[in-house]
Amino acid sequence: MSDTNQRKTLRLPYYDYSQAGAYFVTLVAQRRANLFSEVNQEALKLFPAGEMLAHWWKKLAEYFSGVTPGEFVIMPNHFHGILEFTRDLPNSSLIIDESIADAPNNNNIEDIDPTLSQVMQWFKTMTTNEYIRGVKQSRWEPFDRRLWQRSYFEHIIRNDEDYERICLYIQSNPQQWDMDQENPNNSIK
Repeated sequence: MSDTNQRKTLRLPYYDYSQAGAYFVTLVAQRRANLFSEVNQEALKLFPAGEMLAHWWKKLAEYFSGVTPGEFVIMPNHFHGILEFTRDLPNSSLIIDESIADAPNNNNIEDIDPTLSQVMQWFKTMTTNEYIRGVKQSRWEPFDRRLWQRSYFEHIIRNDEDYERICLYIQSNPQQWDMDQENPNNSIK
């Protein structure tokens, strides 16, 4: 595979994505299809598919102990949310000292807790399966080959100020839809 076909990783090297902390994640529908909601005059109205996403987001805590889904918004073609991992290990902290973040993890503790990647894969799988049922049983709009784009965006929330800024961004996302880069009607590309 050539270098042009490989995706650049946005992951922080040597960071343990199963440790206690908070993460901001964004998933985007394949081809940015508007399948989940609509925004009219800055008001968000969920489609049945959007209600299904909310259902599975809330189910994360039942399936993964130590994982708490937080603030989220379901936009027409993408999803933003905060996940909090409450795994309590030595050296775990919501605030990350970036000077030591590049150091390898030498804990030798067996990783029995899920990583962010495993949680997001489960969420994508559950929502895709449920969406397929919605297409077959309730005539939801079909998607092209896959529901979600490959991978997802993630951001490690580093402190309380970062957390508050991201919560505000999530809450105000519908009001920003006209300028959103994910909006297929946006002419500001």
